[in-house]
Amino acid sequence: MLLFLVPLVLALLAMLLGGRPEKLATLPLRAVWLVVIAFGTQWIVVRIPGTDPAPLLGGAVVASYTLLLGFLWLNRRMPGLKLALAGTLLNLAVLTANGGFMPVAPATLAAVHLERPNAVIGQRVALSKDILLPPDRAVLADLGDRLTIPWPIPQALSFGDLLVAAGVGWLVLAGMEPRLRGFRRRKARQPGTAVPIGSRTADGRPLAGAMDGGATAE
Repeated sequence: MLLFLVPLVLALLAMLLGGRPEKLATLPLRAVWLVVIAFGTQWIVVRIPGTDPAPLLGGAVVASYTLLLGFLWLNRRMPGLKLALAGTLLNLAVLTANGGFMPVAPATLAAVHLERPNAVIGQRVALSKDILLPPDRAVLADLGDRLTIPWPIPQALSFGDLLVAAGVGWLVLAGMEPRLRGFRRRKARQPGTAVPIGSRTADGRPLAGAMDGGATAE
Protein backbone atom coordinates (compact mmCIF):
# COMPACT_ATOMS: atom_id res chain seq x y z
CA MET A 1 0.00 0.00 0.00
CA LEU A 2 2.89 2.37 0.76
CA LEU A 3 4.08 1.93 -2.82
CA PHE A 4 0.89 3.67 -3.99
CA LEU A 5 0.40 6.09 -1.10
CA VAL A 6 3.77 7.88 -1.32
CA PRO A 7 3.62 8.48 -5.10
CA LEU A 8 0.02 9.68 -4.74
CA VAL A 9 0.98 12.24 -2.10
CA LEU A 10 3.93 13.45 -4.18
CA ALA A 11 1.73 13.65 -7.28
CA LEU A 12 -0.66 15.93 -5.39
CA LEU A 13 2.30 18.03 -4.26
CA ALA A 14 3.56 18.27 -7.82
CA MET A 15 0.14 19.47 -9.01
CA LEU A 16 0.12 22.15 -6.31
CA LEU A 17 3.46 23.30 -7.69
CA GLY A 18 2.16 23.46 -11.24
CA GLY A 19 3.12 19.96 -12.35
CA ARG A 20 1.10 18.23 -15.05
CA PRO A 21 -0.02 14.59 -14.62
CA GLU A 22 -0.10 14.05 -18.38
CA LYS A 23 3.68 14.46 -18.43
CA LEU A 24 3.96 11.02 -16.80
CA ALA A 25 2.65 9.41 -20.00
CA THR A 26 5.64 10.82 -21.90
CA LEU A 27 8.30 9.29 -19.63
CA PRO A 28 10.59 7.11 -21.79
CA LEU A 29 10.20 3.97 -19.68
CA ARG A 30 11.38 0.72 -21.24
CA ALA A 31 9.85 -2.76 -20.95
CA VAL A 32 6.81 -1.72 -18.90
CA TRP A 33 5.34 -5.13 -19.70
CA LEU A 34 7.74 -6.62 -17.12
CA VAL A 35 5.95 -4.65 -14.39
CA VAL A 36 2.54 -5.79 -15.65
CA ILE A 37 3.55 -9.46 -15.54
CA ALA A 38 5.27 -9.09 -12.15
CA PHE A 39 2.31 -7.46 -10.40
CA GLY A 40 -0.12 -9.78 -12.15
CA THR A 41 1.80 -12.77 -10.78
CA GLN A 42 1.80 -11.34 -7.24
CA TRP A 43 -1.92 -10.58 -7.47
CA ILE A 44 -2.62 -14.22 -8.30
CA VAL A 45 -0.32 -15.56 -5.57
CA VAL A 46 -1.83 -13.55 -2.72
CA ARG A 47 -5.34 -14.63 -3.71
CA ILE A 48 -4.63 -18.33 -3.66
CA PRO A 49 -6.42 -19.72 -0.58
CA GLY A 50 -4.61 -21.58 2.17
CA THR A 51 -1.54 -20.92 4.28
CA ASP A 52 0.86 -23.58 3.05
CA PRO A 53 4.13 -21.92 1.94
CA ALA A 54 4.34 -24.05 -1.17
CA PRO A 55 7.65 -23.83 -3.05
CA LEU A 56 5.74 -23.17 -6.27
CA LEU A 57 4.16 -20.04 -4.80
CA GLY A 58 7.45 -18.87 -3.33
CA GLY A 59 9.15 -19.41 -6.67
CA ALA A 60 6.48 -17.35 -8.41
CA VAL A 61 7.04 -14.45 -6.00
CA VAL A 62 10.81 -14.58 -6.51
CA ALA A 63 10.30 -14.66 -10.27
CA SER A 64 8.04 -11.61 -10.10
CA TYR A 65 10.65 -9.64 -8.17
CA THR A 66 13.28 -10.69 -10.68
CA LEU A 67 11.13 -9.19 -13.44
CA LEU A 68 10.79 -5.97 -11.46
CA LEU A 69 14.54 -5.93 -11.00
CA GLY A 70 15.01 -6.22 -14.75
CA PHE A 71 12.63 -3.33 -15.40
CA LEU A 72 14.36 -1.10 -12.86
CA TRP A 73 17.79 -1.95 -14.23
CA LEU A 74 16.74 -1.05 -17.77
CA ASN A 75 15.36 2.28 -16.52
CA ARG A 76 17.94 2.98 -13.81
CA ARG A 77 18.84 6.37 -15.33
CA MET A 78 15.33 7.69 -14.70
CA PRO A 79 14.87 9.86 -11.58
CA GLY A 80 14.46 7.80 -8.41
CA LEU A 81 14.68 4.37 -10.01
CA LYS A 82 18.17 3.61 -8.71
CA LEU A 83 16.70 3.99 -5.24
CA ALA A 84 13.81 1.68 -6.15
CA LEU A 85 16.33 -0.76 -7.63
CA ALA A 86 18.23 -0.90 -4.34
CA GLY A 87 15.02 -1.51 -2.40
CA THR A 88 13.93 -4.28 -4.75
CA LEU A 89 17.32 -5.96 -4.42
CA LEU A 90 16.96 -5.97 -0.63
CA ASN A 91 13.47 -7.42 -0.81
CA LEU A 92 14.53 -10.06 -3.31
CA ALA A 93 17.41 -11.12 -1.05
CA VAL A 94 15.06 -11.59 1.91
CA LEU A 95 12.43 -13.39 -0.14
CA THR A 96 14.95 -15.78 -1.66
CA ALA A 97 16.47 -16.56 1.74
CA ASN A 98 13.04 -17.42 3.18
CA GLY A 99 11.65 -19.67 0.48
CA GLY A 100 10.09 -16.90 -1.58
CA PHE A 101 8.09 -15.28 1.24
CA MET A 102 8.65 -12.15 3.31
CA PRO A 103 9.14 -12.95 7.01
CA VAL A 104 6.93 -11.10 9.48
CA ALA A 105 6.84 -11.62 13.25
CA PRO A 106 3.61 -12.14 15.23
CA ALA A 107 4.46 -9.07 17.33
CA THR A 108 4.72 -6.94 14.17
CA LEU A 109 1.27 -7.98 12.99
CA ALA A 110 -0.13 -7.26 16.44
CA ALA A 111 1.45 -3.79 16.43
CA VAL A 112 -0.59 -2.78 13.40
CA HIS A 113 -3.70 -4.71 14.49
CA LEU A 114 -3.34 -7.29 11.74
CA GLU A 115 -3.35 -10.37 13.95
CA ARG A 116 -4.38 -13.62 12.32
CA PRO A 117 -5.97 -15.77 15.07
CA ASN A 118 -5.52 -18.96 13.07
CA ALA A 119 -2.01 -18.15 11.81
CA VAL A 120 0.66 -20.75 12.56
CA ILE A 121 4.37 -20.12 12.87
CA GLY A 122 6.08 -21.19 9.66
CA GLN A 123 2.92 -20.85 7.58
CA ARG A 124 2.00 -18.26 4.98
CA VAL A 125 -0.10 -15.36 6.20
CA ALA A 126 -3.42 -15.65 4.39
CA LEU A 127 -3.97 -13.31 1.44
CA SER A 128 -0.37 -12.08 1.44
CA LYS A 129 3.13 -13.05 0.40
CA ASP A 130 4.32 -13.02 4.04
CA ILE A 131 5.35 -15.97 6.15
CA LEU A 132 4.86 -15.89 9.91
CA LEU A 133 8.24 -16.31 11.58
CA PRO A 134 9.75 -14.98 14.81
CA PRO A 135 12.99 -13.02 14.28
CA ASP A 136 15.17 -15.88 15.56
CA ARG A 137 13.84 -18.23 12.86
CA ALA A 138 13.85 -15.85 9.92
CA VAL A 139 16.83 -15.32 7.64
CA LEU A 140 17.79 -11.64 7.24
CA ALA A 141 15.01 -10.85 9.70
CA ASP A 142 16.03 -7.19 10.00
CA LEU A 143 15.25 -6.69 6.31
CA GLY A 144 11.85 -8.38 6.50
CA ASP A 145 8.50 -6.76 7.29
CA ARG A 146 9.59 -5.35 10.66
CA LEU A 147 8.60 -1.71 10.25
CA THR A 148 5.09 -0.62 11.10
CA ILE A 149 2.89 2.27 10.02
CA PRO A 150 -0.27 2.60 12.14
CA TRP A 151 -1.79 5.47 10.12
CA PRO A 152 -3.50 6.19 7.78
CA ILE A 153 -3.57 2.52 6.75
CA PRO A 154 -2.04 0.10 9.29
CA GLN A 155 0.63 -1.97 7.60
CA ALA A 156 3.89 -3.81 8.13
CA LEU A 157 6.68 -3.20 5.65
CA SER A 158 10.37 -3.67 5.04
CA PHE A 159 13.23 -1.22 4.64
CA GLY A 160 13.31 -2.23 0.99
CA ASP A 161 9.65 -1.19 0.68
CA LEU A 162 10.57 2.29 1.94
CA LEU A 163 13.28 2.64 -0.70
CA VAL A 164 10.97 1.46 -3.48
CA ALA A 165 8.18 3.85 -2.42
CA ALA A 166 10.61 6.77 -2.18
CA GLY A 167 12.11 5.98 -5.56
CA VAL A 168 8.78 5.66 -7.37
CA GLY A 169 7.55 8.82 -5.63
CA TRP A 170 10.65 10.67 -6.81
CA LEU A 171 9.98 9.52 -10.38
CA VAL A 172 6.38 10.75 -10.20
CA LEU A 173 7.37 14.12 -8.74
CA ALA A 174 10.15 14.73 -11.26
CA GLY A 175 8.11 13.36 -14.17
CA MET A 176 5.29 15.85 -13.63
CA GLU A 177 7.79 18.71 -13.96
CA PRO A 178 6.47 20.88 -11.10
CA ARG A 179 7.13 24.60 -11.00
CA LEU A 180 5.77 27.43 -8.89
CA ARG A 181 2.65 28.89 -10.45
CA GLY A 182 2.86 32.59 -11.18
CA PHE A 183 6.64 32.53 -10.84
CA ARG A 184 8.25 35.12 -13.05
CA ARG A 185 11.40 33.68 -14.47
CA ARG A 186 13.53 36.78 -14.85
CA LYS A 187 12.60 40.43 -14.74
CA ALA A 188 15.79 41.63 -16.43
CA ARG A 189 17.78 40.34 -19.32
CA GLN A 190 21.13 38.75 -18.59
CA PRO A 191 24.38 40.04 -20.14
CA GLY A 192 24.82 38.72 -23.63
CA THR A 193 21.08 38.45 -24.38
CA ALA A 194 20.23 39.67 -27.86
CA VAL A 195 18.16 42.86 -28.02
CA PRO A 196 15.92 43.46 -31.05
CA ILE A 197 16.90 46.49 -33.15
CA GLY A 198 14.70 49.47 -32.33
CA SER A 199 13.84 48.36 -28.79
CA ARG A 200 13.19 51.24 -26.41
CA THR A 201 12.77 51.76 -22.68
CA ALA A 202 9.47 52.79 -21.09
CA ASP A 203 10.34 56.50 -21.44
CA GLY A 204 11.13 56.17 -25.15
CA ARG A 205 14.93 56.04 -25.02
CA PRO A 206 16.70 53.43 -27.21
CA LEU A 207 18.03 50.42 -25.29
CA ALA A 208 21.80 50.08 -25.13
CA GLY A 209 22.95 48.14 -28.17
CA ALA A 210 19.56 48.33 -29.88
CA MET A 211 20.74 50.79 -32.53
CA ASP A 212 23.05 48.42 -34.41
CA GLY A 213 22.66 44.98 -35.91
CA GLY A 214 24.97 43.00 -33.63
CA ALA A 215 23.76 44.44 -30.35
CA THR A 216 23.43 42.73 -27.01
CA ALA A 217 22.13 44.00 -23.70
CA GLU A 218 24.93 44.83 -21.29
